Amino acid sequence: VCSEAEFLHHDDLGLISKEFCEKIINAGIEHRYDYDETLFNYYLLALFGLGAQFRILSHNPIVVTLNSIPEACELGNHLIMLLNRGKELLGESYKCRACTVKLMRDLLEYSLAHPDLPCFFFSNDVRVLLDIILREISDMDDGD
Repeated sequence: VCSEAEFLHHDDLGLISKEFCEKIINAGIEHRYDYDETLFNYYLLALFGLGAQFRILSHNPIVVTLNSIPEACELGNHLIMLLNRGKELLGESYKCRACTVKLMRDLLEYSLAHPDLPCFFFSNDVRVLLDIILREISDMDDGD
């Protein structure tokens, strides 16, 4: 799922339901302080990788679910920290930079496209996120 090499087949993506997304997101919210920070960061990477598999924003159950669970915004600062310091936190095993940027961009785009919903990110986090995304995009290769 976290591979940047290829996308899952459309039929396989169809198996990822909103209920499944709610369970994995709620598990992260519930246990975000229970385990070693490195383990939680790998959980976030799996979430990034899964979210990056969906190419059409409106069909991305990870983005839609993160925006529909009010407590999910508590994950926002963790996601931003991982985006900003992923290689520092996880070393060479952090190879999901493109999917991390994509999911964060999708979350921000979805929040802006649906002003009737509470924003996934806190106000100050949006400024930090935009700064990080602009920096990361300029550092990416053409293929990313």
